[in-house]
Amino acid sequence: MNANKPFVLGLSGLSGAGKTFYIQHLKSLLKERLSILTFDDYYKPFSEQKVDKKGVPNFDLPSALNVELYVSHLKLLIEGQTVRKEQYQFELENPEMKILEIPSAPVIMAEGLFVYEIEEIRNLLDYKIFLTCDESLCLKRRLKRDTEERGIPEERSTYQWVAHVLPAYKQFIEPYQSMCDISYHNQGSPVENLEHLTKIVRKRTTILD
Repeated sequence: MNANKPFVLGLSGLSGAGKTFYIQHLKSLLKERLSILTFDDYYKPFSEQKVDKKGVPNFDLPSALNVELYVSHLKLLIEGQTVRKEQYQFELENPEMKILEIPSAPVIMAEGLFVYEIEEIRNLLDYKIFLTCDESLCLKRRLKRDTEERGIPEERSTYQWVAHVLPAYKQFIEPYQSMCDISYHNQGSPVENLEHLTKIVRKRTTILD
């Protein structure tokens, strides 16, 4: 790998599998040496989302996200440039605009549900990580996040899980587990997995030496 090129990690898995926890661990180690580009910040406007037969917007489709913009921003980070964009506000039709500024770094994390479904993204990744977890635990985590952090009613969150999240996982996410470089089962103590992930970054870069 070119010594001047950032080490680009991919991270995906079922909603609630613990992607944020793993990212926070790496961020605590690498600090400003890690740049995180989250696909969830690239959802198209609320008005452009497809709705299902019950009229509920389906955010669990690759088409729900602005793929072209995400790819262009990932390329800018790899080139060493800083990215500025509006942050997506979940389930809000007229959200307050918030601007994210994401500087490039020696390690770049491209994370999100559909990062492996998009070929242009896959081709930019140096190492692919997949997180698995029991579906019941993932649902529990998702319900807690949706109700406490996003203000989404539990009934709606449960419906989306059954009607949107799981079907999308089976079609667009799980099939890529076998092509990833490593797959971690995120249940119980994460210490061993996180130590292994740290060793990977240490081996592929010199920033932890």
